[in-house]
Amino acid sequence: MRKLSFVLLISVLCGWAQLSFAQAPAIVDLPALFTVSNLDEGDILNVRAKPSAGSKDIGDLKPSQAVEVVRLGVDGKWARIIWGESEAWVHRNYLTPVVMPRLVNTGLPAQMNCSGTEPYWGLTIKDGSLTYSDPDSKPTSEPLVWETTSANNVFRHAVASASWRALIQKKVCSDGMSDIVYGLSIDLLSTDGQRQTVLSGCCRIAQ
Repeated sequence: MRKLSFVLLISVLCGWAQLSFAQAPAIVDLPALFTVSNLDEGDILNVRAKPSAGSKDIGDLKPSQAVEVVRLGVDGKWARIIWGESEAWVHRNYLTPVVMPRLVNTGLPAQMNCSGTEPYWGLTIKDGSLTYSDPDSKPTSEPLVWETTSANNVFRHAVASASWRALIQKKVCSDGMSDIVYGLSIDLLSTDGQRQTVLSGCCRIAQ
């Protein structure tokens, strides 16, 4: 009798584990874009200040609305998103990953907006080109000439144009002026021979 009970218990536990695994959201390389899904008709997704259902409701997302997820909470159930200028979380069960274009050699998002403060500058990577801008000069665009991943660190990548080299890392990044957390950091080096500049900042996926 004890043996039969033990077998039944193991069967129940295995079935529960298989069900939980089958219902778990897919593992996605972050940061990445997601759309709001799996809501009942007429429902909206609450955006929380902390990774908890009891946390303050700071906004709402509509079905099919796109958001960038930069990291998951400790238990994997909550996703931190870029939302305004404050810390923001949504429940992971209501997100579906978006198939987005990526750079061939690095797997980085093919379209990114990067920026830094003090001094202020911006960098856009889009359609195979790199566009740099700052308050003191006109935007300049150059084609990307190469991209590669570090030989001994899969979270570090480099992209380059004729005048710029950018080291982009998959790690939590802060702009230093808000509570926004980005999923990519960048160090930008000028290589045009006319100026010697190293700039640091953060990147987000362009939508």
